[in-house]
Amino acid sequence: MNNQEKILNIIKRKKKASGRDLIAELGFSRAYVNKVLNELIREGLVARLGQTNQTHYKLAGDKTPAGEKSAAFRKTYKRARASEDGVLAQINMETNILNNLSERVVSLFNYGLTEMVNNALDHSGSDKIKVIAGCRQNTLLFGVDDLGMGIFEHIRKKKDCRIIGRRCRT
Repeated sequence: MNNQEKILNIIKRKKKASGRDLIAELGFSRAYVNKVLNELIREGLVARLGQTNQTHYKLAGDKTPAGEKSAAFRKTYKRARASEDGVLAQINMETNILNNLSERVVSLFNYGLTEMVNNALDHSGSDKIKVIAGCRQNTLLFGVDDLGMGIFEHIRKKKDCRIIGRRCRT
């Protein structure tokens, strides 16, 4: 039995396990356990719940128990290093907000989020992009804040307009 299978068996037996649980049972280093867990998450076999010292792992197909909150996602990216696919992959890897949703809802979420991130990357001119995603009261939420100049200011500058009152004069 390889180490991925050992970790999967522990998570299956316990229903959910923290990194500390896995380290204690297997005797591996924290770095190694995290490496194997990240591989399992990328392969879609394990889901990460919670953040920082509250993080625990469950089998990806398992439903989130009643009363257990999905992890929220909040991250600020440097524009030069961000990609829409990378943001989406990170949300999927770090949260369980898309688990147990219909294919249509997941598809709409993926499309809307990637289009907004792509727009922020291509047009905002901002150095940073803030992305949030989560689930609250059975509502899937996400937002992208590009901290840029905005579409109306962009058009005004492109058309070289001065705004006087409510009128734009060229």
